[in-house]
Order: sequence, then structure tokens, then C-alpha cells
Amino acid sequence: QKDIKIDKLNNTVNYLKRNLVQLEKRIKNIPEGVNEDVEKMSKDKLQDLPDKTSHDLDSLYVFMEDNLRGSRKEIKERLKVYIPIIKKANIGRKDSSILDIGCGRGEWLVLLKEEDLHARGLDSNKVMVKTCKERGLDVIDSDAVTFIENVSDNNLGAVTGFHLIEHYGFDFLIKLLDEIFRVL
Repeated sequence: QKDIKIDKLNNTVNYLKRNLVQLEKRIKNIPEGVNEDVEKMSKDKLQDLPDKTSHDLDSLYVFMEDNLRGSRKEIKERLKVYIPIIKKANIGRKDSSILDIGCGRGEWLVLLKEEDLHARGLDSNKVMVKTCKERGLDVIDSDAVTFIENVSDNNLGAVTGFHLIEHYGFDFLIKLLDEIFRVL
């Protein structure tokens, strides 16, 4: 019980640290004089400001994952069921690598790495990508379709995605599935 409380406190502290770093970055990116002139600026000028807010909630999402989805250990345990399928298909070599879309905290990538299978993760959450890279995982910061459109035909052994489709609209999913079919 005490260990669980300590883990939750550590998760909260980590969330707050990540959030503080993101807020500091946003403050540094506010153009000189914007605070004084915001009311005077036209809507067009405000729209021309660099979009620095699209990832403002990344650390909040990580916080929710850490506290609601389950521990990394629990998720790894749930995902182990798929390892025999990957092995039976004889994929996960460099010439038939696995792409995990929406890799999140990287539990699946860790499992694949532990099995000496070649895999790469893909996520658009900058905090998740940074965390995975710090764990030594091969992860790219990109949206799925943009990345897969640049992969050559028949280049991947498998494309995986856990808890993925609920994050996308139907049109995007159809485009993504078309691209996945092409690269497999």
C-alpha cells in the first residue's frame, strides 16, 4: 500500500515537472511585446503567431495514462499474449521490422526488444516520445499517416497499434489502413 502511494506521488511530481517545462517553453516563445499589444493586434496577426499550443496537453495525457491505464508492468503483462503471434509469423527482423503506431509509454516496444525483435515506435505526444527515447527505444515523433506515406511498399513485417482507433476520425483511419496495407 505504501509503495502504491509513493508511486502515485512520483507520478504526480513527474507530471508537474513536465508541465512546468512545457509552460516555461511557451513563455519563452511568446513574441516580444505581445502581452502589451494583444488587444491592439488584429485577428490576422494573432493567427500568424507560431502554433506552440498543440502539444500543451501532452503531459496531462501522460499523467492520465500513468494513473488510469495501469502500471507499465501491468500493461506489459497484458501485451505478452501477442509475442507468440509475432514469433509464429517470423517477423521482427531488420528486413521485416515492426512499427507500433501510438506507442505511448513503450511497453510493447520494451517487450519486443526483450525478445530481440526489431521494432520502432511512432507517437505524436512529445512527452511520450521523449520518455521512450530516454528508455533507449527507437521512437519517432510523427503522426501515423505522414510517417507511413514515406515508407516504401512491402517494407514492414507488421504494424501494431493498441488503443489507437478511438483517437482518430473514420476518414483518417481509412487512409491509415490503406497505407498500412501498402507497406506490409
